Amino acid sequence: MKMSSSANRKFLPLVCFVVFVVILSLAAVLGIREFQRAKPTTSSAKTMIHIEAPEKMVHTDGAATNFAASPDGSLLIVSLTARAHSEPGIQVLPMATLRGENLDVGSGLQWARVAFAPDGMRFVIGGSWVVPRGDGDPQQWDTPGVLQIWDTKTRSCRQRIVVGDRAVGRIAYDPKGHYVYFTFDGPQGGSVRRLDLKTGTITDVIVPESHVTIPWNGPWHADQLTISPNGRDLVASSTKGTLVWSLHEARERFIAPPSAGATISPDGSQLALAFTNHVKIIDMHTGKRIRELTLDKAIPGIRSVVRFSSDGRVLAAGMNDDPAFPSYLAVWKTTDYSHPVVFPCHKDCILDMRFLPNTHTLVTASADDTLSFWDLDRRHNTKMENEAERFSDPETD
Repeated sequence: MKMSSSANRKFLPLVCFVVFVVILSLAAVLGIREFQRAKPTTSSAKTMIHIEAPEKMVHTDGAATNFAASPDGSLLIVSLTARAHSEPGIQVLPMATLRGENLDVGSGLQWARVAFAPDGMRFVIGGSWVVPRGDGDPQQWDTPGVLQIWDTKTRSCRQRIVVGDRAVGRIAYDPKGHYVYFTFDGPQGGSVRRLDLKTGTITDVIVPESHVTIPWNGPWHADQLTISPNGRDLVASSTKGTLVWSLHEARERFIAPPSAGATISPDGSQLALAFTNHVKIIDMHTGKRIRELTLDKAIPGIRSVVRFSSDGRVLAAGMNDDPAFPSYLAVWKTTDYSHPVVFPCHKDCILDMRFLPNTHTLVTASADDTLSFWDLDRRHNTKMENEAERFSDPETD
């Protein structure tokens, strides 16, 4: 018994040392795990919210080429393309029911653009209607450009104005609701005109061949028309260049790179231009590039649409013009344009999109005949995961 007791005392320090090492190892492992949980996400492995599905989806009778939201967010006006059994049309879509109501805009509509007045009491439909020529020949037709001014409450057309013998392209209200600006397109090029809603007078605002200092190398057609929040500047984006025009001084301010999509931040300080797989942020005061947000992997196609939320805190871009690939949405917080959200959203290309007023709900219209509603503030329809395709860090000039 003495020898056994002596042996136990001999090995006791070794046992204690082993137990100490085991405890120390467990503590180290637990400490490392807690550190990893608390460690901020690095730029090399950004964590992003992947949105699995839209909050709501509406199937439309034809692709919604463009739409407008009322200032209170209760109503959408949607322009639809023709289907095999019908002409193009305009629908009113109340947000409360999401059931479309067709407007009687007259026969012969080829295509149209829509915009709400700032007070929401009126909306304008601008486009082209096919009408028989006045010489009585049933085989001859004209396609004049027309603006229709509608009453939102009664759903009635209050005024119909033929603005010329060429199609109306893009339209935009000024922030005070006094004017409707529109592009006037034709085979030889386009111009920007203004309708005074009080007097009915139509005047030229921009004739590129006369007013713009750089050569356009062919006909100029605006792909998008945007008025700054203070009403002092107009942006007309096209494949020839993005023209920023001072309405107050009636002169060209600067020419930005060609772009298929443009939007101005609510405070009027930044211009966002969308391209195939990246977005450029331009200083509206100087015309210089502030940032460039680029995908690591290019998305096929050329169509790009870009929008700021009404509070300016979120920027969204929709990309793709190739039906063989899904469309993607990219969303940034504008505080630093880091940690973007990137997710597929439609089976076909995005034709138009915009945020509902005073919300972070983004509505997208696609050639797959759907309108989708993406609530970017919700968490129950999202999951956290590391994405291989992410945006590179923005660069500053």
